[in-house]
Amino acid sequence: MDDLFGQYRYKVDAKGRLSLPAQFRKSLPEGTEMVVLSNAKAGKLLVYTHEEFKKWKDSLFEKRGGYDPNEPAHVKLELALNSLSMPGTIDAAGRITLSKEQREKVGIDKDVTLIGNTNHIEVWDTQRWEEYQSSIDLDALLFG
Repeated sequence: MDDLFGQYRYKVDAKGRLSLPAQFRKSLPEGTEMVVLSNAKAGKLLVYTHEEFKKWKDSLFEKRGGYDPNEPAHVKLELALNSLSMPGTIDAAGRITLSKEQREKVGIDKDVTLIGNTNHIEVWDTQRWEEYQSSIDLDALLFG
């Protein structure tokens, strides 16, 4: 799953459900189960398939020589990552449920922007996304 691109504005309903854009749903294998990771420091939720989540997590430990279950620091780091993650399923209407705790942790209330970031989806509070986007000097990359 390496073809998630674009940004879409949606609303989270009162039950914490969020519709995924049709373009994103088409990129996911049927029956896909998701992992939602809260990233409070960056103020966003990251949505991965189980396979992509595992690849991402493995890549973090590769920088440390690979995951070693006998290394207490590795065990703590994996536990911390897993504690920030929740399972998610896509219902028949193409929605995923975001837990109240995760939404509160990253400051998501109702208006969100979904960003396709190659192999995962980022869920931002729309105002926070606009602020972040205004801090990026895309011209420096494109024309610099």
